[in-house]
Order: sequence, then C-alpha cells, then structure tokens
Amino acid sequence: MPNPRGGWRLLQRTIEGKDCIDGVGAWPYTWITGRHDIESLKQDYPDMVTICAVTQPGYVQRREDVDSIFLKDHFAYDPMLPRKPLSTRSDLRLRRALAISDFEMATSKVAKHDMAREFIPIYRLQSERREIKGFFQNLTDRHFTSVAELDSGRYFKVTTGGVTGAMACSVLHEDQLQILHIAITEEGLRQNASYVLMNGLMQVADEACATLLTGGMPDSARSSLHTFKQRWSNRFAPVYMLRIVNDPIRYHTLCEGNDRAGFFPAYRQPKPISKAVSIE
Repeated sequence: MPNPRGGWRLLQRTIEGKDCIDGVGAWPYTWITGRHDIESLKQDYPDMVTICAVTQPGYVQRREDVDSIFLKDHFAYDPMLPRKPLSTRSDLRLRRALAISDFEMATSKVAKHDMAREFIPIYRLQSERREIKGFFQNLTDRHFTSVAELDSGRYFKVTTGGVTGAMACSVLHEDQLQILHIAITEEGLRQNASYVLMNGLMQVADEACATLLTGGMPDSARSSLHTFKQRWSNRFAPVYMLRIVNDPIRYHTLCEGNDRAGFFPAYRQPKPISKAVSIE
C-alpha cells in the first residue's frame, strides 16, 4: 500500500479470521527522515489496526514520538573513524589474497543484471552448504534482479584467475552502503576472497563517504559470523522497531488472551508447538 504522500509503501496483511488488516514495513527497513514521517505512519493508514516497521540503522526516534523497541546492533564501518587494525594473521591473509585477486563493482544496469544472475546460484549453493532456513532460503530470483534495477543497487565480486570467489548484493542510499547479502564459493573460501571483498567494500565506503553496514547477528548464526563482521567494523549502529497502534480498541479485542509485553503485534504471537507425549 503506497503512502498517500509518497515516499514509501507498507505491506498490507489480513488478520486471519477477522474483518481487519494491519501493516508491516519493507525489508530490511523503513527509511525515516524525521518526526513528520512518524506522524505519517500514524495518520495515513487509519484502516490498519497496527503498523510494525523497522527503521534504518542509526536512526533513534524520540520516546515521546512513538512506541519503539531496540532490536539489535548492526556492524558498521564508519569512514570518519580509524579502521580497526587487523590481526597479524588476518593482515597476512588479506595481502596474499590481494596479490592474486581482483575486486569489481557493477553500477550500470546491464552489468548489475549480469552479476545478479551470477550471484543467484552461488547464493543458493551457500544456503545449502550452511543449511540456511526460513526467510533467506525462500528469497526468489526476482528479489536479487530487482536490486540490480535500482539506481542505488550495487553488485560486487572478487575473482581469482578469472574464477569468482565472493560476491555481494547491496544498496547505496544517501550516507549508507547497506550490504543485503554476501555469497562465498568453496574456491573463494580457500583463497580468502571474503577478505578482498570486505577490503574493497570499505574502500567504496571511503570514496562515497558512506557508512558500510553488514547487518546484525541472526539468532541461529555461528560464532564465526560474529568474528567475521567484527573484523571489518569500527562501530555499531542501533536498529529499532516501531510499534504503532492505530486502533487501540480493536487491538485490545484482538489481543485478548495474549501476552502484550513481548511479541508485537501480540495477536500475531506465534503459537507454541505442542509435543505429543507417549504413555507407556
């Protein structure tokens, strides 16, 4: 559903078994520029019982403007701050990988589409290798090609001897270079292509004077992912979720019997999976 004043869209969802709807912001977040955007969310969608929207990393809204909750920190590289020094071993890996690899960035739509088509099977194989489930497993090919069509969309890749070892899908918007997905091939793992990729992304961020964001830590992530993201960051950017209730009376009715202190909106709180008990 487009905002009547323009600027963004919300996903409209029906509430099962009820004659009403609610809304959720775009993935990965809804870009908020100030208090007027908050007021727009609260006023321009009167038919939505609630609106749940994640705001861009680094944006902190005032408590008196809207109810919100801290979600997580995103790892960030800020070009205005000194780079975090690499360990002796990591620095050696980077220098060796740089000596044999090339870093490329696609900016034209043709080049971005070419990289997107190459990125998709690499991402799929990585998902199988890492046993990624849920949202990221179900992304369609259209998701990746649509990023290539955006003026702000960017694709990157690292090749060693002409063989692709690492790729990244991202968006450069205003002062943020948001990495949406990174994919590493098995050959790239052996050649430390991810080191060249991250070094190149930091250089792009330097030239664009943009903060490089590599996301937060998923609940099921391995500790190695934390080490990887921390290695290439020099600060954190907080991410918040807006919890807007446009129809308090109906919300109260829908939430009857649910705990309102945690999951939002409470009436969509996942039901616990009952386990069968065998009696011997």
